[in-house]
Amino acid sequence: MGEFPSQFSLDILEPPPPEALLRDTLGQKVALGLFVALDPSGAPWRFDLDQPEQPSWLLGSSMSHFLVFAPEPIAEGTVWAETLGFAPGAGYQLVQLSQVPCDSSDADCMEGQDLEGVPVPPGDASQVSLVLGPPGHVALPFLNQ
Repeated sequence: MGEFPSQFSLDILEPPPPEALLRDTLGQKVALGLFVALDPSGAPWRFDLDQPEQPSWLLGSSMSHFLVFAPEPIAEGTVWAETLGFAPGAGYQLVQLSQVPCDSSDADCMEGQDLEGVPVPPGDASQVSLVLGPPGHVALPFLNQ
């Protein structure tokens, strides 16, 4: 039986597969990685961002952090830089989500708050929290704001 809170590090040694990369209108590519807890018997562990329902295998997720992978640096002022809140360099970047005030006229504004990505400096430890719950009751960043 594990102990909570648990401490671990995660080394990612390869880039994500090409089909995981999302393109913006200029052709710049990124992959987004979410920290999740899943039911090991629930394969295949995939979800479609266009589908509103949560997959039944999803038992928990982090609402505090996510990963960004960019095969090439993302330029300032582009769709990805604006969406993420910063322009990531090439490779993996751990991102912490921070709530910021927003104007209710902004489409992403929920109850005066929006989420903004803040890059975690390379080599810094960060506390990534997972929220666990019954299937169908777990939120994912960006999908259930």
